[in-house]
Amino acid sequence: METTCTFCGKIFSVKPHRLKKQKTCCCSRKCKGSLHSITNTGKNNGNYKGGLVKVKCPICGKAIERKLNQIKKTTRSYCSRKCMHIGHSLFYSGKNNPKYKFGKKAASYKTFVKKIGYAEKTKRSEDGSLSVTCTYCGKYFTPTYNQVQDRVKALNGSVPDERRFYCSDGCRDGCPIYFQKKFPRGFKNATSREVIPLLRQLVFKRDKYECQKCGSTKKLHCHHIQSYKLNIILSNDPDNCITLCKKCHKQVHAQRDCTYQDLKCA
Repeated sequence: METTCTFCGKIFSVKPHRLKKQKTCCCSRKCKGSLHSITNTGKNNGNYKGGLVKVKCPICGKAIERKLNQIKKTTRSYCSRKCMHIGHSLFYSGKNNPKYKFGKKAASYKTFVKKIGYAEKTKRSEDGSLSVTCTYCGKYFTPTYNQVQDRVKALNGSVPDERRFYCSDGCRDGCPIYFQKKFPRGFKNATSREVIPLLRQLVFKRDKYECQKCGSTKKLHCHHIQSYKLNIILSNDPDNCITLCKKCHKQVHAQRDCTYQDLKCA
């Protein structure tokens, strides 16, 4: 079947089914490319949204032209890559970073919740950052980006350590399993002096994470009011426990018949 080229007007042969599928028909690829450049560029493009707009580079002040849809996608337009790198260092580093929190970059909830959500208790903060629970006290806090990355590596088996989350240095130092490969700190063959994590976190939450003697919120310990050596039944009872800071805990165990030597397991 013979037809006329849409671009150059040359008569050529073509199969009938091609005419049914295509609105335009060209005799060669050269004519097809030329026709496409005329009918599908600029204002003739179906995705065209406005013309060029003159803007200034925020770094050097040079006038540049950008498409309207490009300006809507970004807040700043740069004239070169050099100006773009300078702008990123000025507008998106340090405190200017939208993820900046407490002096360090925070991790995004949307990015990391699937990577650690199966192993940690997580929740979304108001600013969209990731919040997790402290391994020792069970309190929600916002870890840094590097801490979350280290925990992901540990869960994937890339590093030998567990890299668990701790809200403070006091919780990290007081945790019996921190940096312990085989046994918890203070472990004995009969039993361990450290209370179980669930009991400790319940007591801390009940006492609002404050020492019930001095009101301190740092380096908290869970203390048995009545020693578990004297009454094993009350060893895991929250009503038999109280929240004390490290200093007050030492003062309590310095009293007569309550020293660590008196309560030492046989």
